[in-house]
This record gives sequence, structure tokens and C-alpha cells, in this order.
Amino acid sequence: MALGIAAVIAALKYTMGKGAYGYSGFGDVFVLLFFGWIGVGGAYFLNAKQLPFNILLPATAVGFLAVGVLNLNNLRDLENDARAGKRTLVVLIGRYRAKIYQTALLLGAIVLQTAFAFGQSAPWGSYLFLAIAPIIFINLKKTWAATQPEDFDPLLKPLAIGTLLFCLFAGIGLNL
Repeated sequence: MALGIAAVIAALKYTMGKGAYGYSGFGDVFVLLFFGWIGVGGAYFLNAKQLPFNILLPATAVGFLAVGVLNLNNLRDLENDARAGKRTLVVLIGRYRAKIYQTALLLGAIVLQTAFAFGQSAPWGSYLFLAIAPIIFINLKKTWAATQPEDFDPLLKPLAIGTLLFCLFAGIGLNL
């Protein structure tokens, strides 16, 4: 209950109020925290009544993908955010470094989930999420080719859907 309330407050504080953290370069941290570590780790704990350390691998992988969606959105909005005084991480580090960051997030998610799958007892099923890797690689290739705000817009939906499928396939694969 407390984590749910904290998530709602964090969502509101993302863009609301004088100290909106989404516009001060901290949005990525909170997305990783709430969509990754708390979301995945909390759900695991509620179901298993334990929290093994290795659950941080898939929790971070999911968090990285969620941050990747946010980063892609911020890449699209870079110029508008800068003009409006919104200091997103992309505004702070620039487009080129944000693309490097995007690459690290998406590839990092695949590496972390692969490391987690390696330690599971159902070896072949644990790797089902890799079926989504082509969607992620294509998205990254197009992200690097994008130069204008409108180039990033059509990349958001496929990455969000790819993130959802990655999570579903990882969960299904672990239960096969």
C-alpha cells in the first residue's frame, strides 16, 4: 500500500509543483526506481514473500526499457523542452550523448535479462524475451538515424510495445 501511494505521489511530482523532478534531470532515476526496482521487485515480493538479490537483474532491465521510452520522448522534445526551461536529462547532456545513453539503456536491458535467464532452471524458456531483441535493435538503428523531432515520434510506440512484449515474453519464458 505504501509503495502504491509513493508511486502516485511520484507520478504527480514528476510534472507538478515548483520542484517537478521530471524537469530537473531526475525523471530517469524515478522511472528506473518505480517502473523497474519497485515495480518488478515489489510485485515479486508480494507474490513470493521474499526478495532475492538476483531479482535486481530483471527489475533493472525493465527499468532500463521504461527509461528508454522516456529518453526517446525527451529526444523528440529536446528543442521545446530547452525553450521552456525544462531541464530533462536530454537537455542537460545533448542529443548525441542522449543517443549513446539510449543505446546503453536498451542493450543493457537485454544483457541484464540474459544474465538473469542464464541462472534459471528452464534454460530455453528463460530466453524467450530475446525474440523481441530485433524490435529493440531496429528502434536503436532508427534512433541513431533520427535528426529532427518528427523523426523520433514514430519510434515511441514501437519501443513502448516492444517493452511490453519484452516483459511478457520474459515472464512467460520463465514459467514454461
